[in-house]
Amino acid sequence: MLKNILNVGIPYGIENGLFQLGRILILSLVSTFGTMAIAANSVGYALTVFQVLPGFAINLGLTVVISQSVGAKDFEQAKYYNKKILIIIFASIAVASLLVYAFLPQILSIYGLSSETAALTTEMILWHTVFSIIIWPIAFSLPSTFRGAGDAKFPMYVGIVVMFTCRIGLSYVLSLTFGMGVLGTWFAMFIDWFVRAGVYIYRYFSGKWMDYRAIE
Repeated sequence: MLKNILNVGIPYGIENGLFQLGRILILSLVSTFGTMAIAANSVGYALTVFQVLPGFAINLGLTVVISQSVGAKDFEQAKYYNKKILIIIFASIAVASLLVYAFLPQILSIYGLSSETAALTTEMILWHTVFSIIIWPIAFSLPSTFRGAGDAKFPMYVGIVVMFTCRIGLSYVLSLTFGMGVLGTWFAMFIDWFVRAGVYIYRYFSGKWMDYRAIE
C-alpha cells in the first residue's frame, strides 16, 4: 500500500520541486529588468494565486474521485466525473479570476505602487485572467485525473520537459531576444500552459491513462 502511494506522491513531489526551481531561475531573469519589474511581478504572482486557488483545491478531490472510479474499473464513471468536475473548475476559476480583476484597483491601492508599476501589474493580471479561464483547468486539472488513475509519471515527465523548454527557455527568448521584458516571462508561462494542455488532451483521449491503477 505504501509503495503504491509513493508511486503517485514521489513523481508529483519531484515535479513540484523542479517547478519551484524553475520559478527561481525566472525570478533571477526578472531581477535584471529593474525594481519596477520586480515589484510588478511579485504583486502579480501574489494576486494571481487567488484566481486559480479554487482549481488547486478541487484538484485534490478530483484525484480521489478518479482513484475510486478507476479502482472499481468503472471508466465511464471516471470520465463522467472528470468532465463534471472540470466544468466546476472552469466555472470557479472564471468567478475567482473576474472577481480579482474587478477589485484590482482597490487591491493595488493597498500596495502603494507607482502608477507605472500598477499599470504593469494590471496588464499582467489581465492576461492571466484571460488564460486562466481559457486553459488553466486543462493544463493543471487533467494531470490530477492521471495521478488518480495511477498514471503519475507521465505528468511529471511532461511538466519537467515543458517547464525547461517553454517556461524557462521561452522566458529568455521573449524577454531578451524580442524585448518584451518581464511580460515575456508571463507569456512564456501561458505558452507552457497551452503546450501542457495539448499533450494532456491527447493523453486523455488516447485512453492510455486507463491502463494504470493507483491501487489494485
